[in-house]
Amino acid sequence: MTYQANNIRGQWKRAFCSATLVGFGGIGGICGSLVFRAQDSPKYHPGLYACITASLVIILIVGLLSVRFYYDNQKQARGELVIEGGEGGFRYTY
Repeated sequence: MTYQANNIRGQWKRAFCSATLVGFGGIGGICGSLVFRAQDSPKYHPGLYACITASLVIILIVGLLSVRFYYDNQKQARGELVIEGGEGGFRYTY
């Protein structure tokens, strides 16, 4: 949540994005209760594979966004890009 909150400008936009992220976290909890099935006991391989896959997807997304934010900050420093409305010298964190 800190990653998205630091990279979104504006109180209402940040609040909406935080609420959306929390909502998807709740959906993740529902999915988690469905992928760990009783018939997969005692090792629960499908559930573990689903959790590992979801974690790897998140790591990939954060990595890609960090690269994008780095290049956008470089463009902003050169004056080629205005980030999130641009007033006040807003820069992404990564």
